[in-house]
Amino acid sequence: MTTMTTARTLTPGTTVPVERNQGTRDLTILAVLDGVALGEYAMPAGSHSLLIGPADGDPERWRSISHAALSLKWLKHLAAEGYTDLGPAQGSRGGAPRVTLASLIAYRTREDAVRRDPRSKAITALRHAADRLRSQAWRSAFNSDASRDALGAADVLLNSLYWLRAELDAAYA
Repeated sequence: MTTMTTARTLTPGTTVPVERNQGTRDLTILAVLDGVALGEYAMPAGSHSLLIGPADGDPERWRSISHAALSLKWLKHLAAEGYTDLGPAQGSRGGAPRVTLASLIAYRTREDAVRRDPRSKAITALRHAADRLRSQAWRSAFNSDASRDALGAADVLLNSLYWLRAELDAAYA
């Protein structure tokens, strides 16, 4: 849980202390969009984390968000505000490069296009069906040769679907 010392309306550039990861961190508000604030804080090892929550500063409703999970709307807003990059993502160490907004915008735009493509939706639906088939076959795999054959068929189907998805991803690259 994040705790902030005061509840006030936050504006870009404001720095507020937050309790995160067994310590007090300085959260810098990067932007406010539609009453929601996005802030970034640095960890001692050099990685940066993002928090998102209501601009009124209610500490109970703030949550972590990864760099890659930022919506295209947020990324474009940050770019319009003059930001070109964000601090190194979680899991990276002090010498890691900063994450550029241009690369995040390109990634999110491509992901959104792939997700909207009807072929992607069909592949995802078939993949879920194949996963269910595989798990059912796995549960009864030792009961009969037919179950083992079904398990093998499900594996072949899943591999084909992963290949199709990779081809679809490459088409949007």
